[in-house]
Amino acid sequence: ELPKYKYVIIPEVNNIDNHMYYEALIAGCIPIILEYNKTYMLSHKYESVPFLYTKNYSDITIETLDKIYDYLLNKKYMFRKLILHGLCDEDYQECIERTEKWFKHLENKNNNI
Repeated sequence: ELPKYKYVIIPEVNNIDNHMYYEALIAGCIPIILEYNKTYMLSHKYESVPFLYTKNYSDITIETLDKIYDYLLNKKYMFRKLILHGLCDEDYQECIERTEKWFKHLENKNNNI
């Protein structure tokens, strides 16, 4: 159902790695989050992905959402922070290389069964 929608309201949560954030982003939706849930850790981790913060859900109108949708859609984002949060470029690249090597190993192993 999620891919049908541009936005998804995410209810109050107590952690920064809530599965609802990821599900919304994977489905191509922009999560809407109450601003008072925006902690430093949350805003730092998700600063480079399309999140919409609001002070009150009743402040959101269809006109407002339509107006900012193209802006949010056309911004450049870095989703890698979600997966390998806080790694420097060198460590990030090493993780990618090891992951690719591991998947090739598994692929070869499965082909030999």
